[in-house]
Amino acid sequence: MASKRGLDVSDEGLYLFLAHPFQDNQAGIFNYDLFFKAWYQLTGLHFGIVGLRILRIVLYGFATVSLTLFYMQIRRFKPDFLNAGLLCFLAILLGYAFLPASLSYNHLSVVITSFWLMALSYQSQSFFRYLILGILIGLLVYVKFPTAFILWVITLTYFIFLKRLNLIAFIGIILPIGILEVSLYLVFGENATSRLAGASEWLSTRGEYGLLLLLKYTGVGLFWSLLGVVTGWLAQSYFSKVSHRLLFLMTAIILLGYLTWIAEDWHHLFVLALAIFIGKTLAKKQDDGSNPANIFWIVLLFALPFFLHLGSNVYWLRMGVHYMVFWVLALILLDAKLESITNYIPISVFSVSTVIMIFNGLWWHPFGQAPLWTYTEPWEYLPSKFILLRKGQVDILQGFQKQIPDGQEEIPAAYLIGGVPYLLGKTQPKSPAIWNKSQLEYFFPEGIKQGVILYFPTDSLPRNFTAKTIQFGWFE
Repeated sequence: MASKRGLDVSDEGLYLFLAHPFQDNQAGIFNYDLFFKAWYQLTGLHFGIVGLRILRIVLYGFATVSLTLFYMQIRRFKPDFLNAGLLCFLAILLGYAFLPASLSYNHLSVVITSFWLMALSYQSQSFFRYLILGILIGLLVYVKFPTAFILWVITLTYFIFLKRLNLIAFIGIILPIGILEVSLYLVFGENATSRLAGASEWLSTRGEYGLLLLLKYTGVGLFWSLLGVVTGWLAQSYFSKVSHRLLFLMTAIILLGYLTWIAEDWHHLFVLALAIFIGKTLAKKQDDGSNPANIFWIVLLFALPFFLHLGSNVYWLRMGVHYMVFWVLALILLDAKLESITNYIPISVFSVSTVIMIFNGLWWHPFGQAPLWTYTEPWEYLPSKFILLRKGQVDILQGFQKQIPDGQEEIPAAYLIGGVPYLLGKTQPKSPAIWNKSQLEYFFPEGIKQGVILYFPTDSLPRNFTAKTIQFGWFE
């Protein structure tokens, strides 16, 4: 099983520390670690590497059910819900095509948004419905604040448009975040508000988190996606012969793929192809996609990947594959025939390409790692918690263990290598991840003069960091 093999020491190290009950997260951007800490206090259970990967697939299952119920609510006339559910499940699994396998804020934002869609689509005007929406948005505040704010605005706008935003609805929507903030502050002495206030200061030292640059990361993805939609629409509208249409589409996807290929990953081709297929389907002008209610949901589903990405400093076309389940839902709302298994050509192409991308992203070329079948050596990173690594990685970790002083439970790891202290059974001081020199100087203005520092030389260490340095190359 992939859940027992390998570890990306950069991004996945951050994900794992955010689920670690004893890891500090001062001035945190992502603050859902407070819930893992509360879970540990209540149950004594700590999600390790395997547990966090299993939790992800379980939550994906719940999200699939939520999206299927959402689809049944919108498509009120005998929907083929089983096939729609299978399509949603395959689409949400596309998240394995990029980034590590452990549960992260990207995956949690998709799962919570899936629940939010289901709750928003139901027509009940009960206080319980508004409370559920408020709880989901409140949880998102701790996972990814920009997404929470956008969904809060959409929710209020939706109810204002339907003339259902009364005092009861408003209280139900805002009450949960207030309760969460007060409760967590009483238990831990900190909450999302206090953490984000601190984070705003050190974020100002990281140029890649400038507002205009963050908007650019998402806006460029929107540009290429819309260009793909227009391409598909032109192909369907102006090429009557199937052979001519296919030639035009193949040329377009090759050209768009070439112009947007900025990394070794190739899964962005699927994202562009899906955008083109949306445009092609739009041009058919399906009757069941023309009523105002469906138009609202289709536009919302198309926009959600951009809303969920906003605030990320990763190129949208690389991240977009995580959110394609919403585009798949938009497509089957546009054309009800696409939900039917009898429409075997698009279903088959989608299924085969999905399986290939999952296999590539999860096993063959997992993020930052060699093929997972090469990981065969067991490593105990915490009592009774094991992971399979490569022989060279085990040798590196054993060498590190000999150099760490007895009693040093917190090891600073600079830079991009939070997974290494995690594998050594340690935590990091101050923050679950140190990405660059400015962040290190912010958290340790007086330097570090005792113990050891793990060091991967993507940047220099500040001069007042005089503790013993353990330097190494790639963790292969």
